[in-house]
Amino acid sequence: MPLRPTVAGIVACAIAMLGGGVALELRHARANKAALASGSPLAEHGPAGYVRVLCRPWARVSIDGTEVDTTPIGRLLRVRPGRHVFTFKHPQATEKRAVEVGVDQTVTVEVVLPVPQPAHPDEFLPPPVPSSSASASASASQKPESVPSTLAPLDGGP
Repeated sequence: MPLRPTVAGIVACAIAMLGGGVALELRHARANKAALASGSPLAEHGPAGYVRVLCRPWARVSIDGTEVDTTPIGRLLRVRPGRHVFTFKHPQATEKRAVEVGVDQTVTVEVVLPVPQPAHPDEFLPPPVPSSSASASASASQKPESVPSTLAPLDGGP
């Protein structure tokens, strides 16, 4: 078996792999440049830090003026390293937090918005449906069994 076609095939494969790697790196560099030019706080490529957002009740979350998600968020937000301003917007309250994030650092931002207590025990559930007057008088004699809130503290406090 001649050696020359085998060596030529290996060289051709190496050149193709090198060319593909260069093309991927150029594409990655262009994406980074576009993300930085757009001013997006989220880091799609390159060095990043991570933010875990915990908010009660729900809120729309913006980072540096760019809306990113609505809580609850079940993932870490990958952001560019540096200082960011997080804004939490609920129909009844808004709060801002400044957060400093380092490279490969995970920061937790926990917010409890000053929203008035709802008339029902769990703000993620709709209020109970009022019953008709006939069933209301019958149900008034029976005390309904309370259902604990999924968000209520375990110690029974407010």
